[in-house]
Amino acid sequence: MTFPGNLFLFLRKSVVGLRKQLKLDRETPPRSLWPQTLLILCAVFLAFSPVLRAGFLQWDDTTHLLYNPFVYSLSWDHVGQIFQQTINNTYVPLTVLSFTVEHHFFGMNPGIFHWTNLLLHLFNTALVTRIGLKLGLSPRAAVLAAFLFAAHPLRVESVAWITERKDVLYAAFYLSSVSLYLNYLKKNAWGHYAGSLACGVAAVLSKPMAMSLPWILLLFDGVSGRKFSRRMVLDKIPFFVMIEPLAWITAHSLGKNIQFIFPDSFGYFIWSFSFYIPKHFFPLQVFPLYVPPPPLTSGILSYLPAAGVFAAFWTALLVLRKNRWFAFACWFYAGSMFFLWRWDVADMNFVADRFIYLPGLGWTVWLGYLIDKGLTRARGHRFYHGLALGCLAVVLGGMMIKTFLQARLWRSDKDLWAYTLKYRPDNAVAQKKFLETRAPVVRSGFDFSRYEEAAARDPNNPEVYYRRGLELFNHRHLALAFADFNRCLALNPRHAGAHIKRGQLSAMRQDVNAALRDYDQALVLNPRDAAPYLNKGILFFEQGEVSLARDLIEQAISLEATSSPAYFYRGRLYAQESKFESAAAAYDQSIKLSKSFIDAYRYRAAALVSLAKHAAAIEDYRTILELNPGDDSAANELGVLYLGQKEEARAMDYFSRAIGINPYYKRAYNNRGVAQIRLGHYESALKDFSQAIRLEPTDFRMYITRGDVYYVMGREAAAFRDYQSAIHLAPQQAVGYYKRSQVYQRRGRLSQANRDLETARALGM
Repeated sequence: MTFPGNLFLFLRKSVVGLRKQLKLDRETPPRSLWPQTLLILCAVFLAFSPVLRAGFLQWDDTTHLLYNPFVYSLSWDHVGQIFQQTINNTYVPLTVLSFTVEHHFFGMNPGIFHWTNLLLHLFNTALVTRIGLKLGLSPRAAVLAAFLFAAHPLRVESVAWITERKDVLYAAFYLSSVSLYLNYLKKNAWGHYAGSLACGVAAVLSKPMAMSLPWILLLFDGVSGRKFSRRMVLDKIPFFVMIEPLAWITAHSLGKNIQFIFPDSFGYFIWSFSFYIPKHFFPLQVFPLYVPPPPLTSGILSYLPAAGVFAAFWTALLVLRKNRWFAFACWFYAGSMFFLWRWDVADMNFVADRFIYLPGLGWTVWLGYLIDKGLTRARGHRFYHGLALGCLAVVLGGMMIKTFLQARLWRSDKDLWAYTLKYRPDNAVAQKKFLETRAPVVRSGFDFSRYEEAAARDPNNPEVYYRRGLELFNHRHLALAFADFNRCLALNPRHAGAHIKRGQLSAMRQDVNAALRDYDQALVLNPRDAAPYLNKGILFFEQGEVSLARDLIEQAISLEATSSPAYFYRGRLYAQESKFESAAAAYDQSIKLSKSFIDAYRYRAAALVSLAKHAAAIEDYRTILELNPGDDSAANELGVLYLGQKEEARAMDYFSRAIGINPYYKRAYNNRGVAQIRLGHYESALKDFSQAIRLEPTDFRMYITRGDVYYVMGREAAAFRDYQSAIHLAPQQAVGYYKRSQVYQRRGRLSQANRDLETARALGM
């Protein structure tokens, strides 16, 4: 039988097993569970109570809430804009709308936002109880499943972090959709079907993870004993049609940079699939960020535990496919988060506790069933029954304590990242986040509601929208700024300033033609204004039209001789033509007109380096650090210059300073490693190169450099692995083959060495 046929038979046998137990489990109708449900809700509330005293976090609470202008107005027009925007490339309009409603009635009070998260979590807990009963769990099993779901330490991130309102809100709609769908299956009531569909759409508008709902409903069809039919397929079509396109908005934005590199991507897939399973059953160390292992080509040992879990999962499912609740747990896990199993390490969110908030439900249902079954069997033996109850109380109590302590960590950024670094001191992202805790969390630098009130008082005044657009532009809320400039021009098409600003925004969006139209219109309205010439010149410069860019920038300088940006771009043009003396002179003039123009110092320093005027370049980078002590790039470049002058100790100081500013700075680790080599500190160099690889595991050059250190130290096996990784990552680069040939030669494997040398020559070495 072919692979699809085997898979279908496997699924069919699993569902048959589910059906057989379904009738047995439903023989006795459950009594009212309100007292028990209320009891577990109180216990869950107690476990999560520390979050009610928490504040805002710098980690994304600023982006989603404090600095988000969408939150500051509840007008109908503004609500419409919420449904047209994304936050961090994620389409979550209902989540943002919930923040907006809270701010409208209660202001920017962190306690209110935390209360809402916790209440939604409690609502989800009650829904889990109801769904468990509808699936045929005994009352005790349903209550246990709900408690295991709600009080689990892995739920803390989703509840305690205001930003993750997405999780608890989408889960509320998702579980409501499932509950209504089960009513539809039982009563054949189309009103429940419509309600299920509406809740499904609301779920995906709260978080794109709800894209799994149509697939999960197919699983519930099987669990509920529904036979495969045409109607079973047809009633999922509206779910697919209405949910998947909304989820695609986010998937399209976040999936653009995904890279598949064999076999490393396969290793990442296995690791991310397996990560959550042992973590769910043994949540001993729970962190906000987890670091993935190095690429598979760097060594297979890091992946062996994950491979074991992966194999055990599918083997157990094959063997226990007729076990109703175990099969349900496995398929629910696979069906609700298959799109989160990663192929690359493009960002820090490789795996996260919040991703398992709802997909972990299947495991808790299975555990609730197992515990209930065990207690039932032990009922006739007083000693064993008491022992089982005692063990259960210890486990559940320990879980509550762990959740309580974990919730306390989320009260502040400092507590959260200090805890992470205590157990994971090499986590570079956590180091960076901990350093960021020095800056206080503040509200946005402008009061959006004030501008909203001004627009309400005088809705036909274009200047109101222009000024608000400028504020939004300066605070980097570009989509809103674009909308305001459009409104301004709709009311006054002759507003030159709005044309210029809208042109800049169009240029940022790579809409060159729209930008040029706005700049040209601004010139028609005011031909003596230097700004349109300068902006057109910048646009042509970025498009590689050097001649046109030069003419326009020179025209801007002739109209406004005090324009520092115009001289800056004159310098950029000269530098592109390798006329570094002229470039430096242009940067001089730009700096003379604007003493705090950091980029002018930066580019002048680069021009001076090209002219071998290293002392002057060093002074420019020092000036940058005086203007902005947090400029990691300037610190790194100073280290490079001192390294070039063979002042390794001073270079080390600046590389360390760059890393202190930005622990996520790969180049600084690499450069400091080079300095360590020159000082003969090979072990320290290896640590720096290893950190650089953790931060950028797909850069083949990092493996070459670290491999060279291993080779010099006589650690041939480690050097060979690194050269092997470099070849896998960049098979068209000759250097990897050449380096590997050296290891083969040292080992006396001359035929392999010669083959690698021939490959290197064929590739141009």
